[in-house]
Amino acid sequence: MKGTYRVNQEIHGTVAGVEHRTFVTIPEGSIISLIGPVVEEPEYVDVLCDGQTVRMFACDFTARTTAITAKESKATADEPVKVRRFTASGREL
Repeated sequence: MKGTYRVNQEIHGTVAGVEHRTFVTIPEGSIISLIGPVVEEPEYVDVLCDGQTVRMFACDFTARTTAITAKESKATADEPVKVRRFTASGREL
């Protein structure tokens, strides 16, 4: 189930803030990576979007995203690929 996905319809989620979680919107067309289901709350999944871990409903994720396969990724190579590197803690290098 882990992999890279394209958002087909905007999705609302939350990001852990200093004192509380903050609502965010992931716009249509965004590319996200699935981290996995939340162990203590199975109705949620965590995804990586723009270097932030976003928690969203699993049903929204399933209904509003499409998996990107390696073949599809090459077919949409009209734009240059931006390579982003992250540390183990999730910070961008």
